[in-house]
Amino acid sequence: SIDYLASRNDIDATRIGCTGNSGGGLMTSYLMALEPRIMAAAPGCFITTTRIKNERPGPGDAEQNIFGQIQYGLDHADYAILHAPRPVLILAATRDFVPIEGAWISFRQSKRIYGRLGVSECIDLVEADEKHGFTKPLRVAAVRWFRRWLLGRDDAVGEQPWTPHRDEDLQCTPQGQVLALDGARSLFELQREAAARLQQTREPQWRERTISEQRRQVKHVVGMQADMGDGKPAELRGDVRRQGYTIQRLRITADDGFELPALHFLPDKKDADAVPLLWLQPEGKAAAANVGGALEAYVLAGREVLAIDVRGYGETATTPWRFSGKAFGNNSAEYFISYMLGKSLVGFRASDCLVGARTLRKRTGKRAVDLVAVGDLGVPALHAVAVQAKWFRRVELQRCLRSWHEVLRDPVMDGQLENTVHGVLKFYDLPDLLRLATSQGVEVHYDKNLELQR
Repeated sequence: SIDYLASRNDIDATRIGCTGNSGGGLMTSYLMALEPRIMAAAPGCFITTTRIKNERPGPGDAEQNIFGQIQYGLDHADYAILHAPRPVLILAATRDFVPIEGAWISFRQSKRIYGRLGVSECIDLVEADEKHGFTKPLRVAAVRWFRRWLLGRDDAVGEQPWTPHRDEDLQCTPQGQVLALDGARSLFELQREAAARLQQTREPQWRERTISEQRRQVKHVVGMQADMGDGKPAELRGDVRRQGYTIQRLRITADDGFELPALHFLPDKKDADAVPLLWLQPEGKAAAANVGGALEAYVLAGREVLAIDVRGYGETATTPWRFSGKAFGNNSAEYFISYMLGKSLVGFRASDCLVGARTLRKRTGKRAVDLVAVGDLGVPALHAVAVQAKWFRRVELQRCLRSWHEVLRDPVMDGQLENTVHGVLKFYDLPDLLRLATSQGVEVHYDKNLELQR
């Protein structure tokens, strides 16, 4: 669009401004940081700080979250700093869900840099006592800003009454939808084509790598720690007595300091030859722990069972603020924060799975454990088994995604955001992890509802 404006004879390409609100404020921020032809900018109802926004109300839309931005130190103030010394006006609202205190923090940080450059007058902030929106006070402030810096007119113009155009008068396509045009393709179609191309190059490259190289690459791609340490002993928080067994309530500290609640089921009549079982379920560790529940049968047969709440589930779950429910799942905030850290929620949960397996091995003295993972925990569980196969004997994955290509084939597949890994199809797909695990002697089954043998 800037190329088009600059090509017109009636446009002065040295005096192009940019403004927008909410998602438009996001685009204005990106453009003013990266496009040198934008001489003045006024992003609206977007600028705050990443930390405050993530804490309240939570991460924004997907396009607001840049992979690795926290890891590399990129924050909202940097969009204005990258625009310096050109003029920028931060448009903010007192009662916005975009935290106003963050807007002032970013303004102050940016103002210091503009001051060091000797142009402190080129950055300012307007706060309107309004809710989220491109309200009249912000529209007027933006117009005055652009008149000052693009026209050289520092006058206090106001907004006169006006009638908005109808949507159909502003549409650029016959039906108001680009996808209704002949030959138009959706993003899903483009992504499927890209995935098919990646598959042609990925598969031979994956086969050329040794098992050790494959494991290292998996850890790197999902953001897992390179090696598992010895870990701290689990902290006993009490126990529950039932007929035939005892349940110990544990708090396990992961290597990064995150605390994982867990239940350790100890049978009265323990089978010394039985392989202990690690249980992962999205509904949380307590979902199958009731009397007569799925875990009791294993315990009464003499097996020790450890059920843990990996991050985002059970006692570690948070309250989703915006993106939740069937389509997005309940862990969109955790996913986006992991993404901004340059990691993945899959990687964090795979590490939690390994922490659980390590704890169970230590508490039972066994070399390997069996594993059951249900639903969305199948993807991180498969990663854990693939990179640390010697800790596992048999694995059962129930109702789990089997390939990321399934997500690309179905544009309405629900709840798979948290299983997304940045750029993963450049390197491997889930069937590659299955082969990596089985090549190291692990028995893996999908949806067999196995009676895992002792």
